[in-house]
Amino acid sequence: MSSRLLIALLAMLLSACGAASSDPASSEILDPTTTQPIADTTSSSATDTTDHNVVAPEVNEKTRSITVGGVGSEYAEPDRCVIEIGVTARRPSVDASSGAASDSGEAMRQSLIESGIESRDIQTSSFSVRPVYADYPAIAGFETEIGYRVTFQDVDDVGAVLAAAISAGGDEARAWGMRFEVDPSGLIEVARERAWADVSSRAESLAALAGEPLGDVLDVHEKVLVSTSQGMYQGGEGDSASFDIPVSPGVAGVVVLLTVTYQIGS
Repeated sequence: MSSRLLIALLAMLLSACGAASSDPASSEILDPTTTQPIADTTSSSATDTTDHNVVAPEVNEKTRSITVGGVGSEYAEPDRCVIEIGVTARRPSVDASSGAASDSGEAMRQSLIESGIESRDIQTSSFSVRPVYADYPAIAGFETEIGYRVTFQDVDDVGAVLAAAISAGGDEARAWGMRFEVDPSGLIEVARERAWADVSSRAESLAALAGEPLGDVLDVHEKVLVSTSQGMYQGGEGDSASFDIPVSPGVAGVVVLLTVTYQIGS
């Protein structure tokens, strides 16, 4: 081949390489595993999707306030009484103690019914059988206890009816306590009004001492407590209901506690 032909071929090859280097498309780098172009991560046109905008929270001026507590109460004579009575029998065997307790308990229950207490107002509240030890672990006998919760709808009859029931139960009869209750529905409103008057008076006094006008009510919390009067009678024995148990119901009622927050200042 002549030297002129070689020079011409070399010139054509150099010209082709220069054109390829000036073509943007030919500058892509190919992934050798897929023969696909690898993206140019250094391009200035890349988009940052992270939101860097921070919105400042709205800040309100703190409300100036005072919080005041108040108490109101109202009492009345109880209209209901609940007593806890029952029997406890101790015998050498389980059968003997349970049988004696059952007989005495049923006698008490029948006495209550005969005295005018409705069956729905007599509730069996407890039952237990436990060993009695003379010298542990030697068992000397067994003790059975049956308890009843009795509700009296007429407090005037409590003494006489309780005495008759104790007498019917005999030496096994027991009485563990009593409480007198009142229906709070008619007392709550009066107690609430007194509690609110107490709160208002305290709030006005405190605001005046602070030299600030008393503003609107911001928050109110209420708690209602129902009070009872309680008595206690222990034991009981006798062959008949010839005795009467003195009972003093006292008073029972409700207490309303209010916590109120007021705005103060202009």
